[in-house]
Amino acid sequence: MNKEKTTREAKPVYLSVPKLEELIRIVSEHATKNALDASYFEAYGFGNSDATLAISSLRFLGLLNNEGKETELMSKIQLKSEDKRREGFAEVIRKAYKKLFEIEKPYELPTDRIYDEIRGQYQVSPRVARGAVPAFLRLCQFSGFIEGAPKRNTNGNKTKRIKPKSRIKNDSSLDKSGQKYKIIEIVSGKSAIGIPLGSEEKILLDKDARKHLDAFIEAARLYAESIKNEETSDSESEVS
Repeated sequence: MNKEKTTREAKPVYLSVPKLEELIRIVSEHATKNALDASYFEAYGFGNSDATLAISSLRFLGLLNNEGKETELMSKIQLKSEDKRREGFAEVIRKAYKKLFEIEKPYELPTDRIYDEIRGQYQVSPRVARGAVPAFLRLCQFSGFIEGAPKRNTNGNKTKRIKPKSRIKNDSSLDKSGQKYKIIEIVSGKSAIGIPLGSEEKILLDKDARKHLDAFIEAARLYAESIKNEETSDSESEVS
């Protein structure tokens, strides 16, 4: 049992594609000699769960060591030359997914086959495998294995670092028509509702509107609990 614990490999990357792209932008543009932890990515607007997954993803890819510090491989994806940078990504992906690359051009397989291979090779849950497939294919685009590889942002804009407290919560916002809405966050970083200003009293008095609002809040709460339970289950299985 102890041997199984020590030899078990990290899970493949299963961040959502938008968060994965953001993660790659951040580490490509911001080299640091300091050890990284989840709080580093929370400062860029990642939720706690995604920030934790960001760290584990970088470790799986061999871009961070066990102490959270950047490895030599990290410098290879921070190069200015697009060609050199793609070569660096290709090296990273081949090493991280060496089990998949026992198959020639695994990125050309049908997605169902990639799903089956990831589940079988890495012994992960269906939920993790579902997220791991699009993440793997996106990484293969960064590597140039698949046409349409994402390119470095060359318009001079830098990834903006923000404090977690600046995320919208019970704030107001304008839509394109100029209508001002009160934004109420239901599940942090997951779901929110916008109520036109001046309508709050009507909503509170309107039983039907209140019923729909309560149903939405309850559905969001159940969703948040299910995600939390799945993450707890995955964390426990990773330790056991």
